[in-house]
Amino acid sequence: MAEELNKFETFKTIADYESNLKSAEKAKKDLDADIKTLNDALDTDITSFTFKGKKYTLSALNDLVVTLEGNKETVEDNLKQAAGGLKKVKEDNQNALRQLKPRLDAAIKERDLAVFQFKKGVIDESSRAAAFTKVTNIETDKKKIEEGNGLAFAAAGGPGAPATYAFRSDIGAPTQTATGDMQTLTREQRGEVVKPMATTGTDDETVVPTTGPVTTVVPVVDAAKRKTFVAEQLAARGLENTPANREILRKEYKTAVTEGKTTETAAVSNAWETIIREQFPAKAWLLDLDRTKYPQLFKVLSTAIAEESYKTPEGKARFEAQLEGTEFYKEISTSKQLKTIQSLVGTLGFQGSDFTKFVSDSINMGYQGDILKQKVYSEVFKKDDAGNYINPTALERTKKSADYISTQNIAKAFFNRNPADSDIEKVLTGTMLSADYERQQREFAKSRYGHLSNLLDQGMTLESIASAYQTTASRLLERNINDIDMSTGAFEQAVSFGEEGKKRLMTNSEWEKQLRSDPQYGWEKTNNAKDEARSLSANIAQAFGRIL
Repeated sequence: MAEELNKFETFKTIADYESNLKSAEKAKKDLDADIKTLNDALDTDITSFTFKGKKYTLSALNDLVVTLEGNKETVEDNLKQAAGGLKKVKEDNQNALRQLKPRLDAAIKERDLAVFQFKKGVIDESSRAAAFTKVTNIETDKKKIEEGNGLAFAAAGGPGAPATYAFRSDIGAPTQTATGDMQTLTREQRGEVVKPMATTGTDDETVVPTTGPVTTVVPVVDAAKRKTFVAEQLAARGLENTPANREILRKEYKTAVTEGKTTETAAVSNAWETIIREQFPAKAWLLDLDRTKYPQLFKVLSTAIAEESYKTPEGKARFEAQLEGTEFYKEISTSKQLKTIQSLVGTLGFQGSDFTKFVSDSINMGYQGDILKQKVYSEVFKKDDAGNYINPTALERTKKSADYISTQNIAKAFFNRNPADSDIEKVLTGTMLSADYERQQREFAKSRYGHLSNLLDQGMTLESIASAYQTTASRLLERNINDIDMSTGAFEQAVSFGEEGKKRLMTNSEWEKQLRSDPQYGWEKTNNAKDEARSLSANIAQAFGRIL
């Protein structure tokens, strides 16, 4: 252990630190693998287990797991220190390089001056050689740092003096100079002491470490009870018996024991479910699905939480791809309900709720035909507390749908050109029957056109009553029949002619005369009018010719 504590003191190069970091990473990986292997073994129906050539009883195996879990914090701390040590020496080397530059520049100037002074006889050969040696030494130090073959440790100089540096390889036992120019820090002074680990002996008993106490107090976990807990929770939650799911449940059990809770309390604590409900509330409804029907879905959910893949963009993309590959999402994507819903509101779905959940509920409830449409439209027409639609995009698409337009046309057939949206919503959502809406519009028409009540009661609409007049107007005015609105002012006279209280339908001759004589219809501009005018002129000319 003494050798372990002094390891940092013996490092000479960056490569030593990098090698140390790799060793710490491997130690962490190996320990995690050992703990997982032993825990998996404890979750099976065994009475003994051979681990690394040694046969353990169930009790001894559990003790070994407790010991290794106690060592885990020490290994993780060693890994952290190894990474920190590598970072520190790299920073020190960079600082030393920055300090060397002005010293090298000054030494070069001194060397050049020495060459000049030697030629003038001011200094002797040894002084000249010393100036060259100083430059060479600094350049050698610079190269060692740049190539990672030397570890520079800098310390503050005296007042007004630049910082000095030294190499680990050039220093003997840790000392401090009398002037305090430079000091070599021991590992303990840098806070890099490695904690001793508990070890296991050659028998089944756990060996108490002799090199120092283990700082982590590990709760005693009853392997048999934990095994029972894991098995029960796998079944209760509908989870697949995988290492990832078992590890989640083992952690739940250990947490419960650590906090002094009972096994029953631990059973209620679904850690990964809690994470989903708290961090992804919009997707929490997935947890309420049938776990026996969709085991693959729950495997993906629990694994994603265990691996924390949702914390990175790449992990999220992978998680979403895995979700789309589950039996649940495949069922959604190929369902008749989805195709029907998308035909009504488009592929964007709803803004105010989870579209996938709506489709799933529709499938589970068995919605079909008109019932499915009514459920979709109920979602489309939802409003917030301020009375605003929460699905405006879906609403706009719905207003262009055949169902919406056909309902509008019921009202228009009775000359109601601006039917209330609220009434159309009632029809589409099923709170009002289409027949009731038509009856409502018929009564509304009778209140305005009392003289047509008899015809309306016989099942006719105002559009059907006005149809013959519309055809005549189209022919005489040479206009597209669909461009003639019989419910508006000038054309409405055909079905509502005369004084108030004496309203009636126009006769065909009255209607044709009205169209020809009233300039607001524009008959005089038609080819019909021009032809008649030319014909009339010709007849008049012939008549006058005979007279003359």
